[in-house]
Amino acid sequence: MKKQVIAVILLVIAAVSFADTNISAKNQEDIESQYAAGLVSLIRCDYEEAFKCFKRLAEQGHAGAQYSLGMRYYLGEGTLTDKKKAFYWFTQAAEQGLAEAQYNLGIRYYLGEGTPTDKKKAFYWYTQAAEQGDVQAQYKLGILYDNGEGTLTDKKKAFYWYTQAAEQGHAKAQCNLGALYYFGEGTHTNKRKAFYWFTQAAEQGDAQAQYNLGLLYSNGEGTSADMKQAACWIKKAYENGFENAKDFWEEKELWRYEE
Repeated sequence: MKKQVIAVILLVIAAVSFADTNISAKNQEDIESQYAAGLVSLIRCDYEEAFKCFKRLAEQGHAGAQYSLGMRYYLGEGTLTDKKKAFYWFTQAAEQGLAEAQYNLGIRYYLGEGTPTDKKKAFYWYTQAAEQGDVQAQYKLGILYDNGEGTLTDKKKAFYWYTQAAEQGHAKAQCNLGALYYFGEGTHTNKRKAFYWFTQAAEQGDAQAQYNLGLLYSNGEGTSADMKQAACWIKKAYENGFENAKDFWEEKELWRYEE
């Protein structure tokens, strides 16, 4: 008799647990549906509706909504601009492990927006996001190691993080990686690799990389000397706002090599 009673109790517990799981799953599905609706409102530029939706869900602990609400406060969309509240909600989402929020929180600490400037905390949050594969955070972390901001200068770690970002297609990381290869900082000097990474960044429109690539073509470093290519890339750099390119253009009379 006791065994039968125990069996019935276990069945009831199992049934309740299954019901709770279903309710939880349905609630989660409903929350995600609401969040998706908020994103649709955002796409439609209905900022007030998006703000209301994100605020409601953020207060329930939804990390994506917390980040999105932070952005609305930061940009002043659907509400007044409030960088302190933006900072607060980025923090809530970052502490839940959301990489985008961690990266943005790092920026706020770096620039001192909504909070006092704190480059050590910027370094911390960039690291959290970078380790999750966030390409922007990887690039920023490379800069901090490169310049010794928020941490000790470490060219090898700068090289590592620029490489991670560069391989994901980040143009400025590609340019900086090229510079490290060129000067042999954090790695062995390798002008062929410098040429490769400057090319990757230059083809994405990075003016500094275009200028650097023009110099390599002009000097025959990492590649064969080619004054036509030098003229091409120096001109692109100048057209993209890199003023030093004009002086080099005139000094080398590169107009003579234009096709």
